[in-house]
Amino acid sequence: MQSSRVTLTFSDGECISNFISFELRESFTDPLTRFTFEVAPPPERFAEYRKRLKKSEIVGFLVDDKPQFAGIIWAAETNLDTRDGATIQVEAFCALKLIYQSTIDFAAVSKILQADGPLIDLVSEVFAPYEIGVSADSDIALLKSRTGRNPKATATPTKELKFKEAQGQPNETAMSFVNRILTRQGVMLRMDSAAILAYITAPHYDGDPLYTVKLCPSGEGPEGDRFFGRVTESDSNEGQYTFVETMGSASDDVSETQANTPRARVNSRDINFDRPPFRITQTVKHVPCYHRDTSCRDNAQAERVSKLVLGIKAENAYQISGNVHGLVSRNGTPWTVDTLCRVFIPKLGIDEVMWISERTLRGNATSGQSTSLTLLPKGYVTLGDIQS
Repeated sequence: MQSSRVTLTFSDGECISNFISFELRESFTDPLTRFTFEVAPPPERFAEYRKRLKKSEIVGFLVDDKPQFAGIIWAAETNLDTRDGATIQVEAFCALKLIYQSTIDFAAVSKILQADGPLIDLVSEVFAPYEIGVSADSDIALLKSRTGRNPKATATPTKELKFKEAQGQPNETAMSFVNRILTRQGVMLRMDSAAILAYITAPHYDGDPLYTVKLCPSGEGPEGDRFFGRVTESDSNEGQYTFVETMGSASDDVSETQANTPRARVNSRDINFDRPPFRITQTVKHVPCYHRDTSCRDNAQAERVSKLVLGIKAENAYQISGNVHGLVSRNGTPWTVDTLCRVFIPKLGIDEVMWISERTLRGNATSGQSTSLTLLPKGYVTLGDIQS
């Protein structure tokens, strides 16, 4: 397969393209995207490369001119070899690395939580000191910019979300604080790939599949890209439950009884009816999770939390993972997290549209380019219903 053009970009518009190797790992449920690469500076540009590839510098990564990553150089290592010359190895992360590593200003956060308000305002205020913007615009725009195609999925409605009863904890990281608030609303935070800009989103299981990937004899099956090497089907009950039942907290009214305590049960088959995360049989059918969450003040909140507990763990219940040649599919679309892909593996009885939960783009000057994919059944990663 023809190699894609890969480019490093900098804030002043300059570019670097002579990679020895690179690896970009991105997972939907772990928004801390990591990008590592190694370059060999031409002797006449060695000083320039060292200046650009220093920790805390901002770097972007494009595949065939489509932005795939923007982040902060976190570590750099320069190696000098009298025989082979100089190389520079770099580790970069999306800007959420700053939020993961910092703790909140507990006193300041407590002040902005005096009254309920728009969720976007709360996140923006927490992120402001880090020079990270927060967008409530359509998260579909990111998928379009990465793939160059319209996935026709529904944008996540975030502008009307409000936070309620949010409370920071001493010594809590900023990311932990923000995540606790967001997931209770059925959403999460991720980073844009062309700017230091965060956006609020949820998994997109609707829309059109952008790719087809298959494992079958040559000449069989639909048109599409082929897995090569080992393809793994992982199917596990570990960490899964037949149901999660969340019990909240009744109001402080002394007239309230136990019967008024919010309570909601969500079954494994509610996540995916055809392939529940926990496989129930005649004799293996009762592995419950009774969950207590005092922040739930009504049944709707309790149901959202039950879905969240089930839906976060379901990522490890069933996966198809394997490698494809190149960084883009045969139709020129970069393999992208949070998009849909038809998977055709007749030996496993699989012909269905699945969801790309993770990708790792790799390139090497000697072995070429490839992408590792992890695909899940639609609906598995569930953050709970988005609060209306």
